[in-house]
Amino acid sequence: HADLELAELPVTEDGPLAGREISQSPLPERGLTVIAIRHPDGSRQMPVGGTDRMTTGDSILVVGQQAAIQQFLAEPSSSNP
Repeated sequence: HADLELAELPVTEDGPLAGREISQSPLPERGLTVIAIRHPDGSRQMPVGGTDRMTTGDSILVVGQQAAIQQFLAEPSSSNP
């Protein structure tokens, strides 16, 4: 059993997360669970649900296996057509 890790991921304009609901993003299928959304003004949304939308400038706190987090971070942000 791999250890779980907490990571903060940026939501960028050209990335695969901006404008998407959590449930419609590639995160759940990768085994990554969003536990909070940090907005540009410093406020946090916690808890979050599958219909919460991530917007450009947000940061999301995710928990998941280290390998899954590293793989997601390594993917080119242009993978979102």
